[in-house]
Amino acid sequence: MATDVYPTDAELDRIRNWDMTRGDPWELVDFITSVWHWYPTGWTEDKQGDTWDIKIATGGWSGNESIISAMQGNYIFRHNAWIDSKRGGYYHFRLRRRPEGKGIAYARD
Repeated sequence: MATDVYPTDAELDRIRNWDMTRGDPWELVDFITSVWHWYPTGWTEDKQGDTWDIKIATGGWSGNESIISAMQGNYIFRHNAWIDSKRGGYYHFRLRRRPEGKGIAYARD
């Protein structure tokens, strides 16, 4: 995606409808970063083993806010990965893969 182009409805739907029960959660993050405006600026990632902590700042760009809304619209992702959010567009997610590498496990400790 070009850096000045908003995510399309199809891209947002893909995030919202991503199968978190069978797919690799890492692939979802890879897709999100491909449509995120200014990536990697505003991202902090810490991947250790099967756990990936991602801290995101939207930078106030409405396209990034739409991506966050799509991520939160994916119930299984939101329920299992959301750790924290703060005023000003800050979000913290923790993804943990199931031992077999497919699907997301509950990540909040």
